[in-house]
Amino acid sequence: MLSYLCISLGIISAQFFQLPRSIAFILLIGCASSYCWLHFKSPIANLQLQRGIIWIVLFIGCLAYADLRISARLARVIKEPISQLTVKAHLIAPIQNKGSYLQSQIQIDAGSFKGQDMLLFFQPNTPLLPQYQYQLTLNIRPLNIPSNFYAFNYQQYLVAQNITANASLVEHPQIQKTSYAPSALINTQRVNLINYLQKTLADKQYSGLVIALVTGYQNLIPADQWTIFKNSGITHIVSISGLHITLVAGMFVILINFLLRLLPPTKIPRQIILVWAGVLAALAYSLLAGFTIPTQRTFYQLLVMAYLLSRRSYLPLINKLGLTLVLVLLMDPFASFSIGFWFSFIIVATIFIVISNYARISSKLALWVRMHCFITLVSVPLSLFLFACFPPISFVANLWAIPIIGNIMTPVIVVASLFHLSWIITICADILNYTMLPIEYLAKIQPYHQQTPNLVVVILAYLGIILLLIPRSLAGKNILGAILFASLFFVDNRADLSYGELQINAFANPKSGYVFAQTQKHNLLIIAGNDATKTSQQFSMTVLPFLTSQNIQKIDYLIANQSESEIKDILERNQIHVADTKLEQDSSLDGVEIENIAFENQIALRLREKNGNLSYIGSGYQRFNEQNWQNIVIIYPLMSLKWLYQEHVNNLLLNYPQTQSRSIHALADNINLDVKNIYDLPQGGSISLKNNSITTIKAE
Repeated sequence: MLSYLCISLGIISAQFFQLPRSIAFILLIGCASSYCWLHFKSPIANLQLQRGIIWIVLFIGCLAYADLRISARLARVIKEPISQLTVKAHLIAPIQNKGSYLQSQIQIDAGSFKGQDMLLFFQPNTPLLPQYQYQLTLNIRPLNIPSNFYAFNYQQYLVAQNITANASLVEHPQIQKTSYAPSALINTQRVNLINYLQKTLADKQYSGLVIALVTGYQNLIPADQWTIFKNSGITHIVSISGLHITLVAGMFVILINFLLRLLPPTKIPRQIILVWAGVLAALAYSLLAGFTIPTQRTFYQLLVMAYLLSRRSYLPLINKLGLTLVLVLLMDPFASFSIGFWFSFIIVATIFIVISNYARISSKLALWVRMHCFITLVSVPLSLFLFACFPPISFVANLWAIPIIGNIMTPVIVVASLFHLSWIITICADILNYTMLPIEYLAKIQPYHQQTPNLVVVILAYLGIILLLIPRSLAGKNILGAILFASLFFVDNRADLSYGELQINAFANPKSGYVFAQTQKHNLLIIAGNDATKTSQQFSMTVLPFLTSQNIQKIDYLIANQSESEIKDILERNQIHVADTKLEQDSSLDGVEIENIAFENQIALRLREKNGNLSYIGSGYQRFNEQNWQNIVIIYPLMSLKWLYQEHVNNLLLNYPQTQSRSIHALADNINLDVKNIYDLPQGGSISLKNNSITTIKAE
């Protein structure tokens, strides 16, 4: 088991340690040779020392292996824009409706980018079907998605999904032929099943949930239902999990067993034939459901079990999970970048540990409740670390949702969908309306929010949970475990501001501009843009994760150049109260003097700290009689910035739309610009300024 952990830790560590390719290659070859020598011809007499050296070699070798795989994936990512590129490609994912445009994924079939996957954007009513290969004329753009404090790293997610660029369709697609590529065939079947379920469940409240339970396609679930799942802590129910895969595999095994009984006996034992048939069925359904991390885990677990059965070998449950973890990471080192990876393996490991340690409990109900308690417990540190919140009602909600929706309704829906039994699907959708009533009621209880704990605190909390899981009666282990776990709730990462001090957090977004400024006791949220709808949409992805991670509960002043009603609604829904949307022309907040100049749709704030440092935050409008600035933050330029040539600036932060990138770069490169430090937010990510110190997203 320790060997599996060393391999896994080595691969996961590649997220944090990037080695040059030449060094990684030399290390990989050296570690492979050293492992063979130590394993087969080692002169070391001390067995424990030999094992320790082997574990170190496995860790370093797998770190080098993962670095090589990650660097190879990153090398395929397109770095420069390409216009009017004609390619032959096919769809590899269902089409998603994004409102004003549609989105899908394509795989290039021919040309210099053959085999690469791209994110495709195109207009509604464009005829694209999954079963055909098309000739497409595309404008290719690098991913270049800005990163922000505590926000979801969408670019990292796309690279992990093997996406190399964004592609916009510029001409009408031309059908070339029917595509028989495996990815096209799988996507065709998935889209057909989605379309069938959409027609069958056209007027059903939870039709999107049913489709997600069967196909893994979650785009049809409305936002209000996602809120219900989040507040009640049952979002895992929506994902294709081990239950679904095992069910399909079991059905196929039953069918093959029936057919084998009609045939004469074979030399291969029937049990082995059946288990490998189940593996093939699990693989087929996993691919149909998108081959996400939970489906990969289940498939590889079944693969390990089939291999062990064929070899007449035995491994404990937790060792099987460890071997599965190794397989998942070896096949794709980017798997550890997925949130589902951590939840899936941590929860299943908890289930296996509880089964192994408490199998002697005579009451199955008592064992199930104990298991459910520990599953809830292990979910808390990860939820707080990733989302800065945890639904306290999740224990009760899952006591209802897992057996009723997960164990009873989901198998029936999956079977009915695979065999196109429309009447059963419709009945299940109607029953689901009533099944969800208790969940809807529980979801009215808001999740618990707090500051995001750091990684050290999370590790300590899991050490505490491990102590609580150990069945042995060690002196004081439960008290120590409870103390370590409770450390999660005593987190205060915020640096205290003194009277007259100011902290500026500037966020990167090419569609709108956002700055969150803090004095000793007041919070200001400044927003600029030219499209109120886009501004509110981007706010949830750009700024809201930061506010929730810092447990911000009040915005004293919300200053925007457009209607702030939608932003205010978003904040209120997330338990963040907005006190005022107007700031006087001259104000003093905790010793920071603020001058606010409003002109049409422009924003311009001058902030003077107690030590005399001057900061400008605005959209480019400047009517202040100052020329020496500590910080100038252009949150979203809505007018010319030529006035910057007349200023002396220590730190210049620039956030801008893609259409202005050329003019902004020309400004930044001009030798007449008297600026000490220039920070390009769309390229480098969000920035935090405080006391002449700067924190970047990369430093975080």
